[in-house]
Amino acid sequence: MYHSMMLFFAIVAEVAGTISMRYSAENNPITGTVAMIILIGISYFLLSKAIQKIPLGVAYAIWEGVGILLITVISNYLFDEMITSAKVFGVGLIVAGLIFINTDEGHDDE
Repeated sequence: MYHSMMLFFAIVAEVAGTISMRYSAENNPITGTVAMIILIGISYFLLSKAIQKIPLGVAYAIWEGVGILLITVISNYLFDEMITSAKVFGVGLIVAGLIFINTDEGHDDE
């Protein structure tokens, strides 16, 4: 459970860091860049804790896939970015891939 929580918090930090990147580009370059560097660093640190028990390929796929899904949805609300049918299809493929990876992960996370 600990390693799954580390992966969850790694995803949260990665999403926040990526959103900070967009904030940096539009509003305050220094604050946004500093926040992005710190949050992405925290994300990688937490991911390194998660892969102590979760296979690297599985953890990375979940980290990146869920991150892309969340960033797509959040940027629609925060930055008025359009979610096109192509984006929905692409994110759907990512979610399908995550489901396939997780059904065949074959590990214990305790």
